[in-house]
Amino acid sequence: MIVVPGSLALGYAAVVVLVLAATLVAVVWLLWGIARHVRGIAAALRDVERHTAPLASASATLDESLLQLADSLDRVRGHLAAAESHLAPPPAPVSPSQSNAALSREGR
Repeated sequence: MIVVPGSLALGYAAVVVLVLAATLVAVVWLLWGIARHVRGIAAALRDVERHTAPLASASATLDESLLQLADSLDRVRGHLAAAESHLAPPPAPVSPSQSNAALSREGR
């Protein structure tokens, strides 16, 4: 075991206390800066909440309007499907060889 004279031990203790005090001051300084930024973020979020508050009533109206539009589009789709069922089927596609045969019959 190393024996340290009393004045040297007090010097070491003073250095340790100073280092701990400096570290605590640095931590407090950083926490103060963080708190300042958090307060700024909180203020910005309050502004966002205040500016978007009118959207709550508008979104309900918009939602209702979009539901009515969806119902109307469903009815249109039903009418189009009914109209399609009354139409004649489209003619079968003509292949190039059939097209050439028809042209040769016509003398072209």
